[in-house]
Amino acid sequence: MKNTFNNMIKILVILIIITLIMWIIFYLLTKKDDIINKNKNNTNSDANLNIILEELTTIFSYINNKKESDIEACNYLGKDIGYEITSNEDFFKYYGPIIMDCINNQNYVKIKFEDNKNYKIATNTEVEFYKEYFPKSSNFQLLKNIYTLEDMLNFNEEEMEELDKYIDNNYYGMYIINEKAEENKINYEIKRIYKDNEYYEIIIKATNNKDIYTGNFKIKIENNHIQYLPLKFRLNKNDLS
Repeated sequence: MKNTFNNMIKILVILIIITLIMWIIFYLLTKKDDIINKNKNNTNSDANLNIILEELTTIFSYINNKKESDIEACNYLGKDIGYEITSNEDFFKYYGPIIMDCINNQNYVKIKFEDNKNYKIATNTEVEFYKEYFPKSSNFQLLKNIYTLEDMLNFNEEEMEELDKYIDNNYYGMYIINEKAEENKINYEIKRIYKDNEYYEIIIKATNNKDIYTGNFKIKIENNHIQYLPLKFRLNKNDLS
């Protein structure tokens, strides 16, 4: 009887030891998977940050006239396009179409608007594609609602035929290229990029003469590309540097 009891104790101890070993192995494997997943997420996050930083650096290098390109739109980013930093308007409402034409090399069709000014225009498909990148900064008009009779008085017959073709095919006006535009005088600097849930928060410092402005906006990685949300600036009396 005593031997039977001892044997049962031994079996019970062995079962307990086996259970503990199995639990430890399971715990270690689960922890390892968790670490792998965390590292994978961190790697993805870092990769997104690198993509965002690279694209923003390129954009503001063109705007600050520190970079040149063979693409007309990229060089035009360095011009005064009429955006007033004190207006409390969305920066991308003005710059978005030019950025899209530059970074994604859209090569929008260019037609005459008036003397020394041309219009970059796009199809409805191109406009919808633009909205995937700048969903809050798109409000484009059809050409038939842009060109007035007065605008067309200086058009010759060939130019009128070309314009009619694009009007009939429902093209939209994206942005104007002013051949006499002066260089942009506002300097933009990326101060900070950080992750905020599914978005990345970007802080921008803008210097206009001696005035310093701060702007912040959100970016989202959508379908493997950057999606920009509105950017507005406010006067900041404290230098961010």
